[in-house]
Amino acid sequence: MGNRIVKALKNELPHINVNRILIYCAGMTVLAVGLTLNAKAGLGVSPVFAVSYSGSKIFGISLGDAMFVFYTLCIVMQIAVRRMKNYKCDLLQLPFSVVFSRVMNLFDVVFSYDCAAHSFASNFVVLLAGVTLTGIGIAATLNMRLIPNPADGAMQALSDASGVKAGTMKNIFDAGCCAVTAAMCFAAGTEIIGISIGTVVCISGVGRVIAVVNRFWMDKMLRAAGMDAAR
Repeated sequence: MGNRIVKALKNELPHINVNRILIYCAGMTVLAVGLTLNAKAGLGVSPVFAVSYSGSKIFGISLGDAMFVFYTLCIVMQIAVRRMKNYKCDLLQLPFSVVFSRVMNLFDVVFSYDCAAHSFASNFVVLLAGVTLTGIGIAATLNMRLIPNPADGAMQALSDASGVKAGTMKNIFDAGCCAVTAAMCFAAGTEIIGISIGTVVCISGVGRVIAVVNRFWMDKMLRAAGMDAAR
């Protein structure tokens, strides 16, 4: 399995250089910080993140571990939807999930912010910081065109298989995540966890941040990664 994954990496991810990897890793780290702050604000998280966030609360596990489980299910979904086609490339998302979930656990401990001990205004500022960093992290990782976030990969696989446009499928996927979150909370006998005003802010805000980052810094980012010819 190891040799096959390495071969898939060489075939599917050509022209990789140190700068490209560094920018990708920096983006992944910033994304982890953003998601952590989003959760710490206590005002609701993005639909995709809500499944992991509510799962961590319901089952009493760490946020990173809950995210790893969710990402693994997204990878399985991709392989199933594509009927095993390019499954080696899909499996490349597994090490991403392992590393990212460990980083999430680290930041969950590092940032000891308690939303219950702060005002709504303070929590909203933390939420905005989380949304901003999440957008920056997503922009950086997507622009490097390396291993996709498993949730984005699952959404794209569903879009390709169904013929539904990616934007529409994103809305469907978000709605599905909200439904799964609600179902989990209902089954556990708790109130809805993770879906609130912050969810609306995430849906509208993250996309705008990505647009701003790409508008002002995408070209510089690509040049630094030696990707001018790849655009």
